[in-house]
Amino acid sequence: RTFRRFILPRHEIENYLLDSPALQGCKFNKHNRSVEDIDQFLNKTAQGRCWWMACCDVVSQIRELFFDKFIKHPKTHPDDTEAAARESITQTEWFKALQDKTSKMSEANVHDLLSKAHKQAITALETDDWRSMFAGKEIVRAVGGFIFNHSKNPTYKRSPAVFESDLAKGVAAWQVKHEAIPQELVELLGTLKARISLKPA
Repeated sequence: RTFRRFILPRHEIENYLLDSPALQGCKFNKHNRSVEDIDQFLNKTAQGRCWWMACCDVVSQIRELFFDKFIKHPKTHPDDTEAAARESITQTEWFKALQDKTSKMSEANVHDLLSKAHKQAITALETDDWRSMFAGKEIVRAVGGFIFNHSKNPTYKRSPAVFESDLAKGVAAWQVKHEAIPQELVELLGTLKARISLKPA
């Protein structure tokens, strides 16, 4: 957290909705799932995403490796030739390091990175840290269908996107009512209010 930037310690904002008591107590738990039911569903869903999360992690690592200090568009060059255009690319720090970077990214390297990332995902399952580390949006979407099959409910005619928004509001309402708002969100709200108060009228 800095004055200009507040980085939440979770993969996505939706990870704050992976709150079993709040999901159980919110108004959208139409199937009357218990906290234990929801916990079991969430854990089973997360277990089925370990390799997917490992893949996402490795893709991020590869992107960071190859796009760090990526070539910027050059300024207009007085010598409008292919040689000048080629030099604007090949003489950059990124291009000079490309061959070395490529040599470090074989299929064997990808296998090693995936194995390491998968091991971290399994550890997250064992420690329950997956609720912060895994991509929350997909899991929230799945658990939303587990507690309320809104697509087959004739009295709730909303699109999937609207239901996800309504579910988030329902979970948040339960957290507010039961004074169970995650501390990071309380701090974020305080920071936003402080910044607003600093703006000139």
